[in-house]
Amino acid sequence: MTDVNPYIWTHYTLDHLGLSLDIFADQSFLTVRRDGALTTLIQDQGVVRLIVWAGPGQTLESWRERLNVRNEAHFEEEEEAMICGKAARRQTATVTEGGAVGAFTDAQGVVGHMYQQVSTWVHACVSFSHAGQQVLVCWIANKDAFAARAADERRFFASVRCRSR
Repeated sequence: MTDVNPYIWTHYTLDHLGLSLDIFADQSFLTVRRDGALTTLIQDQGVVRLIVWAGPGQTLESWRERLNVRNEAHFEEEEEAMICGKAARRQTATVTEGGAVGAFTDAQGVVGHMYQQVSTWVHACVSFSHAGQQVLVCWIANKDAFAARAADERRFFASVRCRSR
């Protein structure tokens, strides 16, 4: 079932990067980490995840490599994009995650199987440079929700603001 409830947004600032963007107002599943030169923002709302990576090597090429290590990913062609009025690159990938089968024995000694459902996610990522940093901003949605949330995805990317540090 696709989540169709409207999201409530709030603007969030990453001061040390000179970046701000809209995130979900419910910040209970928000993680922001700084590990040396790398900053990561992750927010998970079930059928949609927002991710920002900023620091050395945060490019579409490194993103593709990370996805291919763990999953079977199908990549669309890179496209031109704009973020903060600057030239950027955008790419989408469809990724199948999960899927497992396990065996068990019930109380009567009958062997049964458990199946973990496979889920498919669509990743839309935009890569750009700001203030000497490589930045990768991603909207990741369950395949069933991706089309239904297209207006939210556009809003998310359009909300990214850059300022001098």
